[in-house]
Amino acid sequence: MTLSYCPLTGTAFGWESSSDNSYSTFGVSGLLYNANLILYDRNTDSFWSQMLLKCVNGEQIGNIPTLIDVVETNWKTWKTLYPNTKLLSSDTGIYRPYGTYPYGNYKTNHDSFLFTPSPLNSALPNKQRVFALLGRDKSKVYKFSTFQDGLAIKNSFDGKDYLIVGNENAITAFELTQNFSGLNFEFDFSNSETFFKDDEGNKWSIFGKAIEGPRKGIQLTAAKKVTSMWFAVAAFYPNPIIYTE
Repeated sequence: MTLSYCPLTGTAFGWESSSDNSYSTFGVSGLLYNANLILYDRNTDSFWSQMLLKCVNGEQIGNIPTLIDVVETNWKTWKTLYPNTKLLSSDTGIYRPYGTYPYGNYKTNHDSFLFTPSPLNSALPNKQRVFALLGRDKSKVYKFSTFQDGLAIKNSFDGKDYLIVGNENAITAFELTQNFSGLNFEFDFSNSETFFKDDEGNKWSIFGKAIEGPRKGIQLTAAKKVTSMWFAVAAFYPNPIIYTE
């Protein structure tokens, strides 16, 4: 698995470490496009756009990685869900100031860019954190303020039905196939692994696995999604749809 994080767009993705139909490790190329990370695979030295989720230059151009579901949240929420989690140590033998953010007020100054993306979209503040469903060339954005105190909604995007569920600290989404479209879901996070439930008596984890109830063991299909700064979604997927209640 390759896990990448871009601090300039605030985006994280997990995908299978595969290139040219074989295992490969990925590295940071040092290049950016629209302020977003460009990775390279060490098998072919091809370049991969993190936000576009595809290879954009080299032997693998046009190839699309197989995604692995990633959830962004705070430590308190994660520790509640998975109290036995092990955390990587910062004691690596090499001094790095891991507790110091290196970009000053970049995350909060909506006019501050090290590399200015295009197009910019003034519908929301540039650095506002949003949750986005991603299509091939379009996206639909959900504001964290909409999910304050917890919410589960069914919504359509790009010809598919989705469940979007979360609160102000974490939002995730799943495709709703016909087998699940008749269920009504409710946010249900307190002090356990359960993140949401349905009216059939099932309880689900944040990764969409039924952990209690008649469908125990069933896995929902994760949506193609990301938590991001608004400007990045708007630059890579112009004119995003913004969900309104």
